[in-house]
Amino acid sequence: MSRMLLTLVLAALPFLTAACAGTDQPVELGRVNFSRSVDEGLARAGRESKPAFVLFQEVPG
Repeated sequence: MSRMLLTLVLAALPFLTAACAGTDQPVELGRVNFSRSVDEGLARAGRESKPAFVLFQEVPG
């Protein structure tokens, strides 16, 4: 019984930590914090010395 409980807790851990991250980001986007502003994202990438990946997705209609 205790082994099954431990397995369930370990399986739920990523979901619990993502929920407690304090972001307004939908869970569907995962653990990566996406920005919707290109200027803010590039500025943050520069401050943190990280690369920036810009994805443009056209919305039809």
